[in-house]
Amino acid sequence: MADKEDQPEALSGEETLALARKGKEAWNAWAMKSEGRKVDFSGVNFTIEKNNDISFEGFTFPGDVDFRRATFMEARFKLATFRGRAEFQRTVFNVYPLSAAASAVANLLFDRGASPRLDSLER
Repeated sequence: MADKEDQPEALSGEETLALARKGKEAWNAWAMKSEGRKVDFSGVNFTIEKNNDISFEGFTFPGDVDFRRATFMEARFKLATFRGRAEFQRTVFNVYPLSAAASAVANLLFDRGASPRLDSLER
């Protein structure tokens, strides 16, 4: 059994995002040299401008990958290969921004403890 100290540190934070932004070829070249290495995208907001163009289509994840609590507007994982566990607990998919008016009403109502149906606010 491998000692925890023998396992490489997880790729995380801005280093992970910077590599993902370079695309499939750069990512997969890194993955080929990083067998078993964990990747951490936990809590990443993929709906913001600098992250929303990241596509994981065709990516190979060399070890476990953590997407817990991440937020996606459009999750693109077609033909992705996961060589370890892929964790998506509490991940939010297909988040679309509300119009400014709907957002203001929702914030006001939520601050007062109400639970409106957001689709009715978009009309």
